Amino acid sequence: MARGVYMLEQPAMADALLAPIVERTRGMDYVLSGNVGCSLHIAAGLRRAGLTTAVMAPAMLLARQLRGATAIRAAA
Repeated sequence: MARGVYMLEQPAMADALLAPIVERTRGMDYVLSGNVGCSLHIAAGLRRAGLTTAVMAPAMLLARQLRGATAIRAAA
């Protein structure tokens, strides 16, 4: 079961679990998460760390990639 509200129920533990995620994402363009609560928590942690890494659902990345492929084909 996904625990998207863990950051609200156990904030200290959620922040402890978030710290290594934030460190591992330094220099990355985006982070994927299928859970809205996790996405919000990760995005907030990244902002607090001064990072601009995007947090998105896998479907959002797929849509972004498909739009890019369409643009490349149209230009060719």
